Amino acid sequence: MFFIYSDNLKHGRLQLGVVLLVSLQVIFYCLSELIGDLRIDKEFPLYFVPALFSIKPVLYSYTLITATFLHTGFWHLFGNLIFFLAIARTLERLFGTLMFIGSYLLIGALAYLGDWLLSPNSITPIVGSSGAVAFLMGVYLMLFPSSKLRLFVILIVFYKRFWIPSYVFLLVWFFLQTYDMILEDGSNNVAYATHIFGFILGTIVAMAWKELAVDTERKIDELKQELQ
Repeated sequence: MFFIYSDNLKHGRLQLGVVLLVSLQVIFYCLSELIGDLRIDKEFPLYFVPALFSIKPVLYSYTLITATFLHTGFWHLFGNLIFFLAIARTLERLFGTLMFIGSYLLIGALAYLGDWLLSPNSITPIVGSSGAVAFLMGVYLMLFPSSKLRLFVILIVFYKRFWIPSYVFLLVWFFLQTYDMILEDGSNNVAYATHIFGFILGTIVAMAWKELAVDTERKIDELKQELQ
């Protein structure tokens, strides 16, 4: 078992957008544990179903967002949140709270289209913020490839923490997702295509932002100061 949980860039004060998104996911998880299957009503679920989106994409487009706040269990939630926290604080400082939240919800949520493109007739519900987190990972790779991520590795009773270059971890993660998707037999219910599509979407958005936004290099350089 392994996960990243921080980077070596200065984060400053607590980031409002990060706190809000984490809180919403925790609240939705607690509600789902207390209530069970969350629905607006019988015909309108909060999770993303590719087949429903294929039939009425406009009507069910809201599920691209609502599904990012649902998780199948504690470890599903924990894994997504710990990866999210590792990189989200830096990205919110770079983009600002409103742009960060808007990008996460409106662009990161499009990651579900990866599984929709792969299996448009699937009736298997898809939930979780991993696609949106993968989107942030793609953005982070393009903007901070030289930073370092704090990696925590657990092997039975042994554990170790160490720094790893972000480009190494993120590229290895991406290729592992691609490898697993190719070998996927459908038994583990992991939305690899959503992860891959979200990551690629993030790299494209980051490159566009660097070209079109104002004073990008200065903003990025300010965040590249390592922790003492």
